[in-house]
Amino acid sequence: DARSVNIGIWAHPYFRAREAAALAEDDVGYRFVTGRVLRVGRGRHNWFLELSRAFSIVISHEDWRKYWLGDAERLIGTQWTVRGWITPSRRGLRMRIRHPAMMEPPRAPLDAAQ
Repeated sequence: DARSVNIGIWAHPYFRAREAAALAEDDVGYRFVTGRVLRVGRGRHNWFLELSRAFSIVISHEDWRKYWLGDAERLIGTQWTVRGWITPSRRGLRMRIRHPAMMEPPRAPLDAAQ
């Protein structure tokens, strides 16, 4: 709740979700990133969910079978906020997601009076 209304530590700009399309090469480290799944790719060991041309979420096939159901292609067009460590890769930046708690759909802002 505090994060959704920018209270306390969540008011600091470092902890605000950044748009995937606006990430720069040096935006590495622990971050919150938001964006829409544009494309899904399947590699030998991982699913790759592209949120921009230069940022992808990586989910291993093993973790996908454990925690998610169905085909990853169904996520195309859906909006997410993800949290985790951004690392550089050959194709830009990526974030490895190991558990569904690291991904959340966008929430409507809470009314401060609640």
